[in-house]
Amino acid sequence: IVWQDFMFACVNVCLSEDFTQNIRQEFIDNIRRIRDHACLGLLCGNNEMEDAVMHWDDCKDSALVKADYLQLYEHILPDICEKYCPDIFYWPSSPSSGGGFDDPQDETRGDAHYWGAWHGSIPFESYRQHYFRFCSEFGFEAFPNFKTIQSYAEPEDMNPFSLVMESHQKCLSGNTKILSYASDKYLYPYDFRSLVYTSQLLQADAIRYGVEHFRRNRGRCMGAIYWQLNDCWPVASWASVDYFGRWKALMYSSKRFFAPVLLSAHEDGTQVTLNLSNETRQDFHAIVCWRITDRDFTSYENGQFDITVSALSAKDLPVLDLTQALQDHKTDRLLAYELYDEENRLISSSSLLFCKPKHFALAKPDIAVDITGAAGQFMLQISASTYVKSLEIDFEHYDARLSDNYFDITSPDSVYLYLTAEDTNLTAEQLLADLHLQSVYDIGRK
Repeated sequence: IVWQDFMFACVNVCLSEDFTQNIRQEFIDNIRRIRDHACLGLLCGNNEMEDAVMHWDDCKDSALVKADYLQLYEHILPDICEKYCPDIFYWPSSPSSGGGFDDPQDETRGDAHYWGAWHGSIPFESYRQHYFRFCSEFGFEAFPNFKTIQSYAEPEDMNPFSLVMESHQKCLSGNTKILSYASDKYLYPYDFRSLVYTSQLLQADAIRYGVEHFRRNRGRCMGAIYWQLNDCWPVASWASVDYFGRWKALMYSSKRFFAPVLLSAHEDGTQVTLNLSNETRQDFHAIVCWRITDRDFTSYENGQFDITVSALSAKDLPVLDLTQALQDHKTDRLLAYELYDEENRLISSSSLLFCKPKHFALAKPDIAVDITGAAGQFMLQISASTYVKSLEIDFEHYDARLSDNYFDITSPDSVYLYLTAEDTNLTAEQLLADLHLQSVYDIGRK
């Protein structure tokens, strides 16, 4: 379903008779243009203007701004929508509780925008303190793919505070924020490429924290839209797909946390609650397996649940008390958890650390990769000698889309991925020779 904003975002307009007529006609033209799209679920009058009129310093004390706002978004535009697209729901602003300057950021009504975990510089965990009905905007910045940066920066520019890099960063203190969050979670990156990778892990983790929390609270929260999908130029930004169409870690992560059936974990010290969210229209019977393991895949405690989750619902599994298994081992043991369907097919797998990644006792992994295929379609078989956190698979010169990326390896079993290369003349041998791998272990280490 598409959430369609109209022409105004974060800006006030001063109405006159001529300008009002111009706006009215442009609204009519655009509504006629888009109203027949089958995926169109909602028309939204503007972005953040109701909240701006109430709280932004250049708006909140102006009676004229308020009067023009109400005239435009709560009279002119809804009347046009009612006439030209009466079957499509109209919402006056985003965020909003329904209009009329009635507490547009109220968590109990309407939609909300949340930026504490970026502009507010507070930890990702803050998402879990909020119970929005619909979080329609939240985000976190990251640098684009390293090859994308090479398209606009020379080797001497590969520094977040170089003129070139700051010219490709339009968020005030954006690069500083990335480094601040990185210092909290990871070791200091040893080179610029490692920093680029780290920024993408931060972005993916930040949004995952939010979406998993929102989905665990289905029924209270009924939707989440992160900002943003893609870029209009090659730049450090909130996008999950960069200007050249290259996927950041967030885009791969979003395939997992927006999957129709999601298994997620919520830790509270050494108490962990696994949750199964089912956004399909059928009941889902699942087998959930978990184990406490170390970096060498030795298992210390394990178990499984057989669970059925009703259609369009979320369900907590019994709380896991892992105190004994983790005693004196929070920095060298982890929780691995997998989701299988009733035919015992692996749906997803992930892991949870009980310390910050920079403090976990990772070992240098010996990663084996085999690539087979031709004509742009390949299969990768990947295995590792030890636990791997957030493995990135990339290529120095070639572009390819993988079925998964930036994932954890939590067992000695092989992981199989599909790869689609843009160049259909590439061979498996060329891809293997051009392969670039890095994981959390490599951050801060040469």
